[in-house]
Amino acid sequence: MLTISMGMNIFPLYHDPGRTLAQLRSIGFGGVDFNYTDYASSPELMTSRFDRWTDALGTAAEKNRIRIFQAHAPCLAPWHSAEERQLLHGLTRHCLAASGRLGVQWVVFHALPQPDFLGGPAQNSLLCANADYFRSILDLMPDGPGIAVENGSGELTRTAEELLGLVDRVGSERFGVCWDTGHAHLDGVDQDVEIAALGATLKCLHVQDNDGVSDQHLLPFAVRGGIKWQAVTRGLQRAAYRGAFNYEVHNAFHDRPPESIPVILKHAHAVARVILEPLMADGQGE
Repeated sequence: MLTISMGMNIFPLYHDPGRTLAQLRSIGFGGVDFNYTDYASSPELMTSRFDRWTDALGTAAEKNRIRIFQAHAPCLAPWHSAEERQLLHGLTRHCLAASGRLGVQWVVFHALPQPDFLGGPAQNSLLCANADYFRSILDLMPDGPGIAVENGSGELTRTAEELLGLVDRVGSERFGVCWDTGHAHLDGVDQDVEIAALGATLKCLHVQDNDGVSDQHLLPFAVRGGIKWQAVTRGLQRAAYRGAFNYEVHNAFHDRPPESIPVILKHAHAVARVILEPLMADGQGE
């Protein structure tokens, strides 16, 4: 059954999880995304304060019947220096450990954009380099969360065919795909066809909208030239997707008056129900 989920990066780090998760539950959300990547620059990340906060988050999630279904690992981007890349990559084990304590099922990673991005052999193919990279991450915590590679985060991950090739090369049941609707829109792919082709390898979602020009992370229907959401719905139906319908829409909430946040959350939940209505009729929705 699909659960409507919200990325926690709409709130600041060290928000009161008891209050925020109770608010989400009262509106109807059944899940949240642990956006570790948004916390990666915090100087307190490796301290007891962060550990206490994640413990409080887990307690609040259990109390409010909120599932922390997925997380996002630190993003490694081409504009990062070699030193920054190694620093962010060094947080991988910490991210997986924190996610494991919270009961996260899938941690989302971006693919490496080039074979030698983390200092590996430049002569390796991009596919081989990424397969080795993701196998090494899985080996860090053999009993930890699964890993989902995100589409649109490199030339290897634009289409279902490319993603399935990587999944096949990694060769683990703990490795799958996170489909970002906004990235797919920027890439101009048919989301009905691509999502359906992923089938059971589709483990989680980043649901967001944009104008097809920049990665805006807005709520569905918020912009002209946006996503054809009926195509997304059809793709999810055909893939028999049963995971979380998870929003990654922080720009719909940032710099908004605090009193407007509950209103935007209610709107977001209502929009999700509109998009998911055909799936709910089929028994896929919550």
